[in-house]
Amino acid sequence: MKVIKEVKPTDAAANSTNTASPDANLDGVHIANFLNAVRTGKPHNSPIAEGHKSVLMCQLGNIARQTGRC
Repeated sequence: MKVIKEVKPTDAAANSTNTASPDANLDGVHIANFLNAVRTGKPHNSPIAEGHKSVLMCQLGNIARQTGRC
C-alpha cells in the first residue's frame, strides 16, 4: 500500500473534549479515527451505518434542491 498523504489531527483537535460546539473543529480527529480503523482494523468511534442515517436526508434534500425537485 502506498501512502499518498498522511493526515494527522492538530493538537487542539486531538485534545478537544467540546464535541457540542460548532467551532470544535473535530474534522482532524474524525479523519484520523477513520484512517486508523482502515489501517489497523480497529472499530470506528461511531458505526458507519449510523453516520449514513444521520446525513442521508440532508444529502437527499440538497440533491432535490439542486435539481429543482423540492
